[in-house]
Amino acid sequence: DKYLEGEQISKESLQKQMKIAMLENSIVPILTTIPPKEIGSKELLDFIVNYLPSPVDASPRKVKLPNKEEEKK
Repeated sequence: DKYLEGEQISKESLQKQMKIAMLENSIVPILTTIPPKEIGSKELLDFIVNYLPSPVDASPRKVKLPNKEEEKK
């Protein structure tokens, strides 16, 4: 909303909102690199560090084990 109203968005606010959106599965980032030529590798690692949510922040997932009726967390 801030962007559409002409306001500046801080880097911290963008990072926080992107992490929230990824945790909610609202957005899925698609990034490409060419590792043999080292094109995009640094940017990919920077994105992972700065924008992807920590696994600790994710909610536990229920998993259904094969041949079992109970679910495991």
